[in-house]
Amino acid sequence: MSDHADIRAAVGELCARFPGAYWRGLEPDGYPDEFVGALTAGGWLSILIPAEYGGAGLGLDEASVVLEEINASGGNAAACHAQMYTMGTILRHGSAEQKQRWLPQLADGSLRLQAFGVTEPTAGSDTTRIETTAERTAGGYVVRGQKIWTSRALHSDLMLLLARTTPLDQVEKRTHGLSTFVVDLRAATAAGTLAIRPIRTMMNHATTEVFFDGVELPADSLVGVEGSGFRQILDGMTPDSPPASGKEQMPVAWYRTYTDGSGKSGRVFTTTHGASEDLLNEGFRRMSVNAILWAAGMEKTIKPDNDISFVGPFHPSSFAFGGFVKGVKPADMAGWESAIPK
Repeated sequence: MSDHADIRAAVGELCARFPGAYWRGLEPDGYPDEFVGALTAGGWLSILIPAEYGGAGLGLDEASVVLEEINASGGNAAACHAQMYTMGTILRHGSAEQKQRWLPQLADGSLRLQAFGVTEPTAGSDTTRIETTAERTAGGYVVRGQKIWTSRALHSDLMLLLARTTPLDQVEKRTHGLSTFVVDLRAATAAGTLAIRPIRTMMNHATTEVFFDGVELPADSLVGVEGSGFRQILDGMTPDSPPASGKEQMPVAWYRTYTDGSGKSGRVFTTTHGASEDLLNEGFRRMSVNAILWAAGMEKTIKPDNDISFVGPFHPSSFAFGGFVKGVKPADMAGWESAIPK
């Protein structure tokens, strides 16, 4: 497997023009505009953009090497790494017109898409509970709400925004009803409907909170299909995604036998999976059943056609901090037929 020595050498040479003194001079809250400009001019931030839109058309391996070399040289790749991945939503889900409008300008540096508006102060890690809304109007959408820990918003022309277009209590699944938009931060700021406030942190990360007070978006700022935004921003992490080429696959389960000090032997199985929703996957369910049989010394009973269907109703809730059901009593769970509380 190639170690991409040519990329490492070229990026390392560029980074040598920005030694430690340059980065120290940016403290406590300066942004490395010159460095980001040099990376853009060298084509490194457009490495994942297809050649037809002015990028290098390379893959994640090469992009990872660029970021790794920046950090290895004493720089800060976090100052600009978002431009590599935020454009992926436009590339995968945008219309032909959107791709042609934005991708060439991102590739040549005329526009920066460094801001990714997802996190909110009241939602924490549960993205499905965000409260920023994008309400339909005759000409497009009006956005109201707040984002926090939005890094580089003051140094970006555009923002990839996740907002709720259908109220949470009106969707079948909490991940539904969320949509992604490309927001022109300059236009919204000039209109007085958007405010960006820096957040002071212990490290220089250029992070902010962003307030949307009736930001008007044209209809063509919506990326893809309305209501599918959650899937769009996570589509690189789906269970059916193919393994990354050239990358070593990491285990998700382990087993071993042991003998303790008294001479007794045993078997152990463990896995990094464990959310209740994982059991909906037939492959995971079969692995779990087979692991239990093996750990119990019953491996002779393991057969490829063993019945692993549920013995009762099973409707697990999506994982969420604070998403548990309060007040459940043992009596509520009596019997094999009792459903998992939602």
